[in-house]
Amino acid sequence: MSTPFLLIASGPFRGSYANVPYGLGVLAAVLENNGFPVHVRDYVAQHYDHDDLVSLIRHQGIKIVAVSMMTPQAEWAYVMVNRLKKEIPHLFFLCGGAHPTFVRGEPLEYGFDIAFRREAEESLVALLPMLVEGDLNPSALKEIDGLAYLVDGELVTTRLPKRIKDLDNVPFPARHLFPFPHSYPPQISLNSGYCAHFFTSRGCPERCGFCAQPYRNGVFYRSPENVVDEIEYVKRRFNISHFYVNDDNFCHNNQRAIEICELMIRRGINLPWVASFARIEPVCEEMFRAMKRSGCQAVTFGVESGDPDVRRAIHKRGTNEDTLKAVRYAQAAGLMAGATFMFGHPTETRDHAERTIKFARKLRADYSSFAINCPYPGSADYRYFKKRNLIFADSWSDYWIQDRPIIATEHLSTKELVALKRKAFIRCYSNPWWWIRQAGNLLRTRDVRLGIRVATNIIKEMYSYGFSPKDKVASRRKIPVSS
Repeated sequence: MSTPFLLIASGPFRGSYANVPYGLGVLAAVLENNGFPVHVRDYVAQHYDHDDLVSLIRHQGIKIVAVSMMTPQAEWAYVMVNRLKKEIPHLFFLCGGAHPTFVRGEPLEYGFDIAFRREAEESLVALLPMLVEGDLNPSALKEIDGLAYLVDGELVTTRLPKRIKDLDNVPFPARHLFPFPHSYPPQISLNSGYCAHFFTSRGCPERCGFCAQPYRNGVFYRSPENVVDEIEYVKRRFNISHFYVNDDNFCHNNQRAIEICELMIRRGINLPWVASFARIEPVCEEMFRAMKRSGCQAVTFGVESGDPDVRRAIHKRGTNEDTLKAVRYAQAAGLMAGATFMFGHPTETRDHAERTIKFARKLRADYSSFAINCPYPGSADYRYFKKRNLIFADSWSDYWIQDRPIIATEHLSTKELVALKRKAFIRCYSNPWWWIRQAGNLLRTRDVRLGIRVATNIIKEMYSYGFSPKDKVASRRKIPVSS
């Protein structure tokens, strides 16, 4: 095939680290495997240079541009696409990612020709002959799952694609097309050198109200051999020194997690790593011990609330006792155990939030993070808050969980939510038992650099709570973009 593709990861990313966009990397590999020349621009990791982008498109004869976007990146993508369309009118634009999945018609109003919904690998392959021929017959498009497009100004959506069950047949991301690994600094360096991120499964077994999960209807797994093959390949080719497993829940299948860890040991992977996300149940001591033996340094549990009523309301399974057990099992195995909490659940009251703060202090996780709910399109919370006019955002770019909050609840104002987040952080990290455990960790690991980094992050977080934003409840500002 001589038709070149340009794949773009939307920017900007507001944070101190970034990952190779896994889905876009897989699509790049799919295109390469089908004989197409592929060019990539990742504006999360790279500086956006419009002239460079235009020059690439013109010199490589690119006619098809595919853009991946999350909700806070949508407006950036719309501006970029409209600018390119004015300068190079012949371009054909595809888009995919979480945002197009849930606001399927909106990208088409802002310059995109076709939007992919949910997993795009099989839909893209089915679409390739039509893209090459330039013959996008509406009746033929209707036979391809997972598409949204306009016909005479009217939105057409095809049926949702079936989930890909055999993930071992999905190619590894084409990392060689990205500025990897040097342009992707990790959130926390476990070692000097470069870091990589891996997904060993797709989907989540839960239906938490705050989550906009494109991969619904269960979890599908890669085989342990396939997972470790990728880790081994990336270590050998890109000389990484540590890695993160970014599954929604690496620990959901205990036996499979153990098999992956044992295979890493047998293959001599010998790299420190982190399981970024885990549920509090089901867990077992044997799994955490296997993770530790394989080089795992830490695991983070999604707790979200310490109040049983709130947990039931947001469809979060497990009890406070389950959470305590999971954290203690992980810590006993020699892992650092993290916990994430969130304020601003739809039915949450001040009493509920105070119970969360009390539980977070009691839990004594090695690192605790506190966020304020950011209800993304596609989540049950988004529908709840939007219906009650409790979202106070000027644009999609405000939808960033690390920035100023964009909601109030029926019981708590925006200002109160910020105050609760601040109180939780201070109460959690002023617990003397937490400091005693961290001193023990430092003596055990002798990793002074990591200890300094953790202490620096805590101090920075303390200073960040110096700001007191205005209570936005009275303003009732509406979202200017359609949904």
